[in-house]
Amino acid sequence: MAVRLFSVSGGVSTEARIFAARTKKSSFGKFSSSSTITFQYAASGGTQSIYSPRYVLMITRTLLLLLLFALVSPVQGEQYAFLVGVRDYSLHNELTALKYTEDDVHTLAGTLYRSGVPQDNIVLMTQRMSLGKARLSPRSDQIRREFQLLLSELGPDDSIIVGFSGHGLQFKGDPVNYFCPLDAKPTDKSTLISLTEIYESLNRCKARTKLLLVDACRDDPLTQVAKTAKRIELEPVLDRAAPVLSGGTVAIFSCSASQQSFESPDLQSGVFFHFVNRALAGEADDDGDQAVDLIELEYFTIKSVQKWARVNIGKPQIPERLGRATGAMKLVRLDRGRQPAEMNPTKPQSDATAKSITNSIGMRLNLIPAGTFLMGSPATEQDRQDDETQHRVTLTKDFYLGTTEVTQGQWESVMGTTPWKGQRYVKEGSNVAATYVSWEDAVEFCKKLSAKEGKTYRLPTEAEWEYACRGGTTTAYGFGDDPTGLSEYGWFDGNAWDVEQKFAHEVGLKRANAFGLYDMHGNVWEWCSDWKADYPAGSVTDPQGPSTGSLRGFRGGSWYDVAGYCRSADRNFISPGFRSYDLGFRVAVGR
Repeated sequence: MAVRLFSVSGGVSTEARIFAARTKKSSFGKFSSSSTITFQYAASGGTQSIYSPRYVLMITRTLLLLLLFALVSPVQGEQYAFLVGVRDYSLHNELTALKYTEDDVHTLAGTLYRSGVPQDNIVLMTQRMSLGKARLSPRSDQIRREFQLLLSELGPDDSIIVGFSGHGLQFKGDPVNYFCPLDAKPTDKSTLISLTEIYESLNRCKARTKLLLVDACRDDPLTQVAKTAKRIELEPVLDRAAPVLSGGTVAIFSCSASQQSFESPDLQSGVFFHFVNRALAGEADDDGDQAVDLIELEYFTIKSVQKWARVNIGKPQIPERLGRATGAMKLVRLDRGRQPAEMNPTKPQSDATAKSITNSIGMRLNLIPAGTFLMGSPATEQDRQDDETQHRVTLTKDFYLGTTEVTQGQWESVMGTTPWKGQRYVKEGSNVAATYVSWEDAVEFCKKLSAKEGKTYRLPTEAEWEYACRGGTTTAYGFGDDPTGLSEYGWFDGNAWDVEQKFAHEVGLKRANAFGLYDMHGNVWEWCSDWKADYPAGSVTDPQGPSTGSLRGFRGGSWYDVAGYCRSADRNFISPGFRSYDLGFRVAVGR
């Protein structure tokens, strides 16, 4: 057996490797207790022969002590992450919107946090994060500034994971690949992020290991506006500009040159980052050492993405790696005991612990934790109605709520019917919110889905719905009091009816709220389980509504309505047999 130790300034390295049974005989040969081992050293200019077993025993003891010291020494250096996700490119209306890019990097941030990366060491730049800190808006100048600021903090024993998720471009006659930030203008390269610029910055920084993850090879990124202008000449990424990556820097792209990177409604994610997250959450830990290294990440991700694309799309998507690592390049430690309860796990878990669940028809539901909130609205709220008396409500049980409204595809897979066909104000599509469903229809859907999945699906109560919509806020909307921000979160008359988009839209195209729920404001009204009743004057716990009645509640507003009807507190009631072009639902599951 040979033991190789790696030395560092001031002592023995924390990394030691043991090469045992599989050591090549041509390198070390065979030796027994009577073998001679010769060491060359620069002392007195000579060569010393050391004979076993005496010296072998002494050397073995010394090496074992050094190995023990190496194994118990604390890991030096810190882990960092710099993650950018861009979903909405409407600022200049030249690039198409994406669905899951923000969620992908938010999930990756959570995975890294659970693995022990300190929250202050994770820079997350998305439009969602910019609501709290404007400097985290993923604009070109701010990305460059925040990236360099973080790199300047890194030391020689640190490591960093850099992730970009959004659109990418390559221009005719230019081998450089570009990432498109929020303010990207394809006609102005100064607004784009050159990946060559990222490579060079990583090469210059002091960190020991640097991993770059890029998911930016979407098909047909230009909007019709940009195409009509005929100012932009793009070409497929047939080859990437060969980056000069120093030792310790590795880049993994979501697909090979000339291929397309896919997003999946079934996975509710980009395919590449879906499997990256699963890998780093622990599924790639093949050797069971409670850590995921680069080789494990690469093997798991490439194989998983390639197989998923073949089976589900019938097209190739094979992630590509560039650069080389130094050493084992451990990426995350899987210290299960440190996972904070508030973070969303990406690895499938039992419903008793999972922060989200996905069922057999691809419906994803997020955990909504129990809590207390103010239901209704204050007397000063704009557009307030008389039936919104503000009162304190306590929900004592966690529950899961669909991240989106039930879609036409999901409805048809369970019910086998298409009640919206032939009706007015309908856009057909598997990801479009299902409409023309009554309260009774929605309840029947829940019954059939429950039988299919083996757990009880139901409509949320009014209290559960409003609690989930608010996401911890007390404002008119989940994003604040100013209705001018509604276009970023939902479809209402201002960005639908008034611009001749007179139909329910695909779900999940707007920003999610604090609970990761889409379209809680607008798109379609959503049935709740309660019969109509006035609010109580005092505090209540787990309200279910009256046991009988004639009208059922529905919440959230729609593409047809003014902003005021889309407020968190707005209430409406109608006969449970009523169907309409702007009325649908989302489902809940008890924990």
